[in-house]
Amino acid sequence: DLQVLLDKVPERTVVVCEQAEPLVVTKTITITKPMTLRGLKARLPEKLGGTPLLVVEAKGVTLTDLEMRGNYDSVSQKNRAPFIHIKAGEFRVERCRFFDGTKDGINVAPDDGTGDIVGGVIRNIEGFRMGRDVVSLSGGCGGQRIRNVTVENVSLKKGYLRGAVEVSDGADNITVRRVRAEDAVYAID
Repeated sequence: DLQVLLDKVPERTVVVCEQAEPLVVTKTITITKPMTLRGLKARLPEKLGGTPLLVVEAKGVTLTDLEMRGNYDSVSQKNRAPFIHIKAGEFRVERCRFFDGTKDGINVAPDDGTGDIVGGVIRNIEGFRMGRDVVSLSGGCGGQRIRNVTVENVSLKKGYLRGAVEVSDGADNITVRRVRAEDAVYAID
């Protein structure tokens, strides 16, 4: 059980997943301490909506070399969810691939009342057949901000309702470089 393992390891541990087949996730995996998660392959089962694959609640988390597969063709937009929801700063997400997501590949947004998200890097991200954005940054309507984040080298092939990168409400000092989108509503919004 990956959640049990992530809960047991000490802070700053590097967890490396070496899988032949993707892990089928029916309940969101939550990271609550600084650590590195590398190589996870995960997918959502058909018809399961409203369930992110991974939620990051701690500062100082690194996610690398992930591959996540969704269920866009079997879940309505009313029940969409991002693959990864980042709720804390000082994060790094690199070399990830997302397929058939109902919402975003990576959604950086604080929960209401939890404060700003400060510091992060998102780079070398690929999305294929995504319902919403590959990368979405949104500080929210409660006055919370996302600050000092770099997003670079993001590509999308087939975006149904959105595009590759969205930077919206409550974002300060965001750098976005090298974004490509094919057959999508936009590259950057």
